[in-house]
Amino acid sequence: AVRFVAPEASDHEIAALLARLSPRMADEGADATLARRVGSLSAGERRLVAIARVLLRPAALVALDEPEASLDRDARTRVAGVVASSLAGRTAIVVTHDEAFAAIGTRVVTLPAFQPTGASTA
Repeated sequence: AVRFVAPEASDHEIAALLARLSPRMADEGADATLARRVGSLSAGERRLVAIARVLLRPAALVALDEPEASLDRDARTRVAGVVASSLAGRTAIVVTHDEAFAAIGTRVVTLPAFQPTGASTA
């Protein structure tokens, strides 16, 4: 799954990134994690594999939509740091509700709360 989007990435690069994203994946071994069927991964593990796929691509522009979804607080903080360091020198659009991910941005746009047309503000 990761190799498909980053065929130029070495096994070492993939393993190192997965280890930075998840100590559990590091303990299990990247090969074992990647060999499992996607359906057998937890929602959080699937999210981490998806993030790894994005980070390994040499794209100048990266979009992440709620990368913190399905991650616990400790994982969100760790992954936000990995994303920040991996995206250095690139442009990223990150849609998030998480303070750790918002803090990595050089420009943060906060949208006002949605008010349906005709809704009362009282």
